[in-house]
Amino acid sequence: MKELATLSEIYLYPVKSLPGIKLEKALTTKFGLAHPENSLVVDRKWMIVDTNGSFRTQRQIPKMALIKISVQEDFLIFSVPQKNPLKVPIENPNKNKINYRF
Repeated sequence: MKELATLSEIYLYPVKSLPGIKLEKALTTKFGLAHPENSLVVDRKWMIVDTNGSFRTQRQIPKMALIKISVQEDFLIFSVPQKNPLKVPIENPNKNKINYRF
């Protein structure tokens, strides 16, 4: 069989408009790609909003590109230079908004 393509890298973007997480492997779900350590972390499931609930992007706030995301057990960890990481539960039964300024 002729090889048509080779997948060399794969990234998951759990939060819209934030940098992705480079993965060695991924799960496939009915919602798309998922993180291999927690299948609830799927591509573009969450977003950053302002106090009015409007979606914010890196075009509007370029320093969002500095945010690093990782998965630790049942939490998304948001890290930015010179601040303590923000630990957000992946399962948020109340769908509460989390306020954080960076």
